[in-house]
Amino acid sequence: MVLLATKRFKCPHCGAPIVVDITDDIIEAASKSPSGVTAVIVPHAGKRAIVYVDAEGNVRGVTCTEAEEKTVVEEFREIPIPSQNPPDPRKLSRDEWKFLALCDGRRSIREIAGLLGISFQEARLLAERLRSRGYLEEVVLEI
Repeated sequence: MVLLATKRFKCPHCGAPIVVDITDDIIEAASKSPSGVTAVIVPHAGKRAIVYVDAEGNVRGVTCTEAEEKTVVEEFREIPIPSQNPPDPRKLSRDEWKFLALCDGRRSIREIAGLLGISFQEARLLAERLRSRGYLEEVVLEI
């Protein structure tokens, strides 16, 4: 994920500033969308700003909604448990190293994704890659 631009604008409802980072992933998602636009969710003053970004990185619109309650899927927590045998840091990518550094047996994959600023799907892939190489003992599912 490469940061291409940072866009700043005012919330259409409260006037407070909203900041969204435009990355190559956002541009790619907009390019693949039939509408040519993708939605980016940004936490904002206890709510969620939905920022619509086109394939050129332009903000096409903004709406603000109440923060959604957790879905059933979000109530499941996947906790990566680090292995007792530490890996050789030279064998890890930078993203793998950062992910593993945040694995403490308490943080969920979703929490780690948020801390790293990556998608949940990217974090799950990192966890699986580390688990398959023996750097994570297991991923525990908590309900």
